[in-house]
Amino acid sequence: MPKHEKQVNRDVYEGGRYEHAGRWASYYYQIKNILQTAPENVLEIGPGSGVTSWFLKSQGFKVVTMDIAEDLRPDVVADITEMPFQNDAFDTVSCCEVLEHLPFEDSVKALTEIKRVAKNYAVISIPDHRRVLLSLAIKLPFFQEKYFIIRVPSLKKHVFNGLHYWEIGHIGYPLSKIRNTLRGVGFTIEKDFTIPENPLVHFFILKK
Repeated sequence: MPKHEKQVNRDVYEGGRYEHAGRWASYYYQIKNILQTAPENVLEIGPGSGVTSWFLKSQGFKVVTMDIAEDLRPDVVADITEMPFQNDAFDTVSCCEVLEHLPFEDSVKALTEIKRVAKNYAVISIPDHRRVLLSLAIKLPFFQEKYFIIRVPSLKKHVFNGLHYWEIGHIGYPLSKIRNTLRGVGFTIEKDFTIPENPLVHFFILKK
């Protein structure tokens, strides 16, 4: 049985309240980066409203969803720190907006489990509450549009709000700590970035 308690009920994802414009942008980057790993099969931890898994399945990918919450109707109900899968079971593991729902020490255990069941890649996103000092988009003829975002820590102490135990940018959780933690469990960070359409989300593309 899962040893952590679920924090979000299914009704949060119903009625379109959850899918604001920034959320759709997050889905886009999640899907785009999963596709770039060229997987044959994918594990999605924390399927939420099911948008990502629905799209991947519609494109012919084999997707297994896993969550602690039975009412979200995942394929597998399990705790992220003790996943019931063999080593290297999935080409790519997606875990977006999940790790912050665990105490940081348990997030490290979860990352170790993600690395164990991932054969090639992991795509992870975490809330990022660093303050945006400057956001700039540059578009030149014949070149792809480029975004530049300058950020600083929020200098705010994170207080558990019933959902998130920690977030990037709050006191004690600088981006450097998250990067070092990912490397510490054995991942190589191929890229990490904030998306311009939703700067409260930070993505990490990890190679095993």
